Amino acid sequence: MTPADLFRRATELLDRGEPFALVTIVETKGSSPRHAGTRMIVLDDGTLEGTIGGGRLEEEVRAEAARLLERGAILRRTFSLGADLAMCCGGSVEVMIEAMGGPPRLYLFGAGHVAQPLARYAADAGFSVTVIDDRPDYATEERFPAAMEVRVEEFVDAALSIPRRSDDYLVIVTHTHRGDEELLTELLPGAFRYLGLIGSGNKVQRFKMRLASAGVAPERFSLIHAPMGLDIGAETPEEIALAVVAEMVAIRRRGELADGVRSLADRAKGSRSTD
Repeated sequence: MTPADLFRRATELLDRGEPFALVTIVETKGSSPRHAGTRMIVLDDGTLEGTIGGGRLEEEVRAEAARLLERGAILRRTFSLGADLAMCCGGSVEVMIEAMGGPPRLYLFGAGHVAQPLARYAADAGFSVTVIDDRPDYATEERFPAAMEVRVEEFVDAALSIPRRSDDYLVIVTHTHRGDEELLTELLPGAFRYLGLIGSGNKVQRFKMRLASAGVAPERFSLIHAPMGLDIGAETPEEIALAVVAEMVAIRRRGELADGVRSLADRAKGSRSTD
C-alpha cells in the first residue's frame, strides 16, 4: 500500500464514520525494518492495512490500537526490536497510535419523555444520535432536532437492520415492558460498547431470568447497565437523561466508572444483597 493509497483509505473510513487507528512511526534508532513516517491502519476488527515492519511489533501495535479504539485516545510508545519481540533488528521504533473515525453512535430505542433530553444532551456531548420509535407522533424531527436520524420503525426490525459496531451505544427506553424485553433479547448477544435499560432493579432481574430461559448466555448479563445512569438521585426526565449521558461519557472516556462513582445498577445490586 503506497502512502497515497493509505491516505485515500483513511479518508474513505472517515467519510463512512468507521472507527480505525492510524499508526505512524515517528522516530527510529539503530536498525529497523521501516523508516520514520511509515504509516499503517488498524481497523476496528483488528485487520491491518499497510505495514510498519511485520512480526511481533505489529501484533503489539494491534493490541494497543484495540485498547485505544475502546476509549478514543492518542498514544506514543517506543518498542525495542530485540528478543522481547522475537526480532533481530536490534534498534527501536517510536510509534504514535491515533484513534480515528466518526463520533460514537447512540441508538435510542424509544422517543418518550426521557428520550427527548437524552438525545439533546448526548448530541451536545459528541454522540451521533439515532432515535427509533414505532409511533409516528413521537418519532419526529420536531421533537428531536438534535438527532442525526429519526426513524419510525418497529423496534426489533430496527435492531436487526442496524450494522452493529463494537463502539455503539444502545439505550432502551421503549413505551412497554414487552418492547424493552424483546429489544434486550435481540441486542444483548451482539456487539456494543454500552447497553442501557431504564427500569427498576426488580424489572431487570425478571428480564434476566427470562433471557436465561431463552438461552442467552448469563455472562452477557454483566454487560447491561440497568437500571442505567449514575446514582445522583435523579427524578425528572431531564435529571434521568443527565445521569445516563454522564454514565455513557464515563464509559467512553475511561472504560469504567471512576473510584467512588456509583451507578444505579450498583445501588440495585447492593439493595438485593441486603434483602
